[in-house]
Amino acid sequence: MDGGQYQLATGTPGYDQGVRIANFNDGFLGTAPDVGAHEGGSAAMKFGLAASSGPAIAAGGTLPSTGTTTTTGTTGTTGSTSTGSTNTSSGVKVSNTALDFSKARTQTVTFTNHSGAKVTFIRASMSSARYMQTNTCGDVPAGGSCSATITYYPAYTGSSSGTFTVTSTAPNSPHRISLTANGNKRVVLGN
Repeated sequence: MDGGQYQLATGTPGYDQGVRIANFNDGFLGTAPDVGAHEGGSAAMKFGLAASSGPAIAAGGTLPSTGTTTTTGTTGTTGSTSTGSTNTSSGVKVSNTALDFSKARTQTVTFTNHSGAKVTFIRASMSSARYMQTNTCGDVPAGGSCSATITYYPAYTGSSSGTFTVTSTAPNSPHRISLTANGNKRVVLGN
């Protein structure tokens, strides 16, 4: 159990013996979720500052630089991208960074790995309780993709606008998708 590997071994009691809970343990790796704190075979758990959704601390305890960075593309041209951008060739590209649920209550976003190495998706969160998500993300190989399906529930409490934030090991993490639902206002019947 060193290095964040707090997982059950194959064949031990509790391995693949859990119950699937929608939007909680959908990403299990065997025939069923494992019973316990961490799914067997998944990426190592991270603790303390390494687990935060903020900027990662580099070796030696220094924070990475923030703001605008200059990058060189494959054609040799130089351009600027904002740190944390969700649409770059050196990280994860998001198919859509703004979703409007005015006409469709369920929509899908695709995350494509352009980093040249495996990317591990660590956490997905919503800023409003009116939105729920399921995703196929976990470890995504270079050139691979995964998707998240987001559903708007107008009867739930919370704001009709929000942000879906996904953190990963990609250099341009976190990935943010703006959510709005102006046409799906809750209808109240009666006097």
